[in-house]
Amino acid sequence: MFFESISNDGFSEWKAALVVQTLQIFILLILFGWLEILTGGNIIPTGDPKLWGIPIAIGLAIINYCLFLRHSDLKTEYLNELKTLSRKKRAIISVLTIIACLSVALLLVFTFYKYSQVNWS
Repeated sequence: MFFESISNDGFSEWKAALVVQTLQIFILLILFGWLEILTGGNIIPTGDPKLWGIPIAIGLAIINYCLFLRHSDLKTEYLNELKTLSRKKRAIISVLTIIACLSVALLLVFTFYKYSQVNWS
């Protein structure tokens, strides 16, 4: 609904899917980063990131497309349910969503910080 409110260009669903995909990639980076920090091992492959990163991103994109964009019936049901909520509940949901997105971004930065402090020798 956010992307529809700022511009109704027909790509709001794709923009929302891109945001979800980005958050999913951030969460995967956080999980793999903390696994490496805690175990001291090489969980993330050390080769070219294009060899393992692009297939993961494409796989997530396919899953997101199948879940969110392909079935317009689910989207219609979700939007109708969202419209039935009061304005106050929608505002609370929006604030919680922003807090969750910011929390993921801050945790990613903190993960990179802690990752840089590990003695890998």
